[in-house]
Amino acid sequence: MQKRMRFFLLGLGCLFSATVLSNPSYQFSSNQTSDFVLAPQTPTEFVNVFVWTINAVCTMVTELDTVPLSFKVIKRTGSLDGNPLSAGDQMDVTVHPMDVVRISASPGARVELTNHSTKDIIARCYTT
Repeated sequence: MQKRMRFFLLGLGCLFSATVLSNPSYQFSSNQTSDFVLAPQTPTEFVNVFVWTINAVCTMVTELDTVPLSFKVIKRTGSLDGNPLSAGDQMDVTVHPMDVVRISASPGARVELTNHSTKDIIARCYTT
């Protein structure tokens, strides 16, 4: 019985540590407004689990004058401000406070946003 309990606790600990130590990941939903915190130097993944394309209009909220961001398509296709990208493509942009960025993710797509500044920024996004 103790052996089973030890394995259970070990497995539970591994499960929680993997969740805590992994990079943030969000699922897009349609017709939703959400704030996403983009931590410095940490890729944040967005996933479209739907069978239709999700379009997001995101306002970048930051106290910094400029913020360098990278947008990378991990799976399928997407676009940033109308520029089409395929899996493996990356686009770097610089945003300013209250800039608007338009992101599109095809069905099943996974895209990654990385904040290359020194402070958290918030992407306030509305999806359609």
